[in-house]
Amino acid sequence: MHAVTSTGDVRLGRTPIALAAIGLVVVVALIGAPLVGWPRVVRLPAILVPALLIALAVVPRSYWRDAPLLRPEWQPSRRMVWSAAVVIGGLLFWYVLTRFRSGEINAIDFTIYYDRPCYQTVHGRPLFVETSDTPGLSNRSELADHAYWGMLIACAPYALYPSPLWLHALSVIAIVAGGLHVLRIAQRLGAGGALASATALAFVLNDNTARTLNYGFHPEVLYAWFIPWMIDAGLRGASLSFLAATLASVLVKEDACLPVFGATVALALHGFRTMTWPRRALFLVLPNVIALASLALYYGYVLPMLGGGTRPTYAHFWGNYGETPMAALVGMLTHPVRVLQSTLTSGVFRTIQPHLFLPLLGWRWALGTLPIILLYGASANQ
Repeated sequence: MHAVTSTGDVRLGRTPIALAAIGLVVVVALIGAPLVGWPRVVRLPAILVPALLIALAVVPRSYWRDAPLLRPEWQPSRRMVWSAAVVIGGLLFWYVLTRFRSGEINAIDFTIYYDRPCYQTVHGRPLFVETSDTPGLSNRSELADHAYWGMLIACAPYALYPSPLWLHALSVIAIVAGGLHVLRIAQRLGAGGALASATALAFVLNDNTARTLNYGFHPEVLYAWFIPWMIDAGLRGASLSFLAATLASVLVKEDACLPVFGATVALALHGFRTMTWPRRALFLVLPNVIALASLALYYGYVLPMLGGGTRPTYAHFWGNYGETPMAALVGMLTHPVRVLQSTLTSGVFRTIQPHLFLPLLGWRWALGTLPIILLYGASANQ
C-alpha cells in the first residue's frame, strides 16, 4: 500500500527548506553587499522585512499554528540563545569592520579620543590625547574631560596587539551582551519565549543600535550592556552580580548617575513592595549613592587636578540656563516650562521613536529615563 500525500503535507515538508533558503539569501545579501559595494548603504529593515513577508507568504498557516515556538510554554534553549548571539554578533561585527575598512567610521572621535589614547595608555600615558581637532583638548589625558575609568581596562588588549579592532569588537560585544540580559529580563517578567526573543532582537537591531555602531566606538556603548545587566540582576535578587554591574556602569563615565537612577526607578516601581528594607537599600539606594559619589569625586578632585579648573569641558552646552553647572541646574529647575519646550523641539523624538512602544507596554520601565531626556533635550548643543 502507498500512503496518499496531500498537497498540504508536501508544502509542510518543504517548509524547512523554504525557510532555510530565505535565511541563506538574507545572509548572502548582508555579507555580500559590503564586499560588492552595492548598495552603498545596507539597511536591515530593507532586507529583513521583505524576507519576513516572503516567509509568511510561502509557509502554510498550519506550520505557524503548530510551531512549538508559538506555544506559551516554549523557551529558547541555552544552546539556541548562545548560537544566535554568536551569529548576530558576527553579522554586526562584519558591518562595523566593513565600514571601518571603507573609511566610514567617525575618525575624529574614534581615532583621536579612543584608539590613539589606548595606544598611549599601554605605553604609560593613561588615555593621553595627542592632537585634537579642538586645541584645548590636545596634549592631555582624556580623563581631564570625562571620567572614563573603564577605558583603562578596555585598553588592556592593546598591550597584546595595538589594533582599533579591539574597540570595535567591544562595542559589538556590549550590544549583544545587553540583548542577552534583555532576553532574561523579559523572561523574568513572564513573557513567553517568542516575545522575549523578539524583545531581545529588537534591542540588538533597532535604529539606535545601528547609529551607535555606525558612529564608531564610544565608551557610552557599554551602558547598553551594564544597565540591562543591573536590571536583570536586580530582578533575580543576585546581590553580587548587581553590585558588579553597578560598579561597571559607574566606571563608564561621570554621567552614570543618570542611567543608574533610571534602572533603580524601574526596579523600585516593579518590586518595591515585595522588597525588605535591607534589599531596598542594596538595590535602590546604594547604586545612586555610588554613582553620585563618583560624580562628586571626579568634579571635586580629579577634574581640578588634571584640567586646572572645576568647570566641565562641555558645561557650555547648558550655558543657556546658567554660567556654571550648578547655576544651570538651578535655572532648569526654576524654569520647567522652558525646559519642556526646549526638549520637545530638540529632535529628541528622532532618538526615542524606536522605543515609543515601551511606555505603552510598561510605563514603569520608561519613567526613569525622563531625567536623561530632559537634561540632554534641553541643552543648547545642536
